[in-house]
Amino acid sequence: MRQVPVTILTGFLGSGKTSLLRHLMTDTQHGKRIAVIQNELGDTAGLDKTMVTETKATEPEWIDLDNGCLCCSVKDAGLLALESLLAKPLPPGARPIDHVLIETTGMADPSPIVQSFWVDAELESRVRLDGVVTVVDAAHVLALIAEKDGADSTDVGPIGRFEAVRQIALSDLLILNKTDLL
Repeated sequence: MRQVPVTILTGFLGSGKTSLLRHLMTDTQHGKRIAVIQNELGDTAGLDKTMVTETKATEPEWIDLDNGCLCCSVKDAGLLALESLLAKPLPPGARPIDHVLIETTGMADPSPIVQSFWVDAELESRVRLDGVVTVVDAAHVLALIAEKDGADSTDVGPIGRFEAVRQIALSDLLILNKTDLL
């Protein structure tokens, strides 16, 4: 059985994850059929889905998880969505999915998602973890992860700072975004 590569796209709030996803879904030069599992807080996920379905993206598959945190309910929502997506019968003439992108929320720790690929033997036969891509706002990352005199240097609090550091530490590929603002 062919294994479908899965890439986890993460990055702190406002880093540019959705802009990168938008670019990947609207640029048809890659010729890939990409499925997206997006987990966002609030109403932004539906807006992004509308944007993609109105573009030239090649047959996008899109699943929104609106429970607020893919990392906290990996098996319950995220991987079950992935399993169901890959188990769907293909319509006549349709190409199989070439790649799956999982976009996490800006406050998500990607490690539970990564770990789920190691512990789910049934899922392991259908997909493989291709990597973790972290988008970083180059203009604000140092202020985001810095701590000054025991207090946070930003308004994200210690938990937000911790999550941003985890996202960077777990990445296989780090994309520095907004470098024009440096």
